Amino acid sequence: MGRRVTVGRIGRAHGVRGELFLERYGDSPGILDPGRSLDARSVEKGGGSRRVTVVAGRPLPNGKWLMRFEGVDDRDAARELTGLVLEVDESELAPLEEGGYYRFQLIGLKAVTPEGESLGVVEEV
Repeated sequence: MGRRVTVGRIGRAHGVRGELFLERYGDSPGILDPGRSLDARSVEKGGGSRRVTVVAGRPLPNGKWLMRFEGVDDRDAARELTGLVLEVDESELAPLEEGGYYRFQLIGLKAVTPEGESLGVVEEV
């Protein structure tokens, strides 16, 4: 297994049929398509993870997504996923065009001016 990449964070439940808000990280095509399985992991120390499969998802005007996962059919089941992050193996991301990079690939790189003057290290994008 390669490097794990966080592709989103599950927010609060929406409605009574198991829908959840999701803050999506990045823009990898197909990553939230129906039938797609992802790891939902607790960010708490010693927290576990579970595999979830996307049933449906749609973007909202505020930039978040509204998601449904297999087996999550009511508000109580949805609450169990609140706060978990969704992860995939780096190899599961869609390839980018030549010269393109995912944001996570830029973290830790040295930033320099065209003249070679060091600006520091990229910590956040």
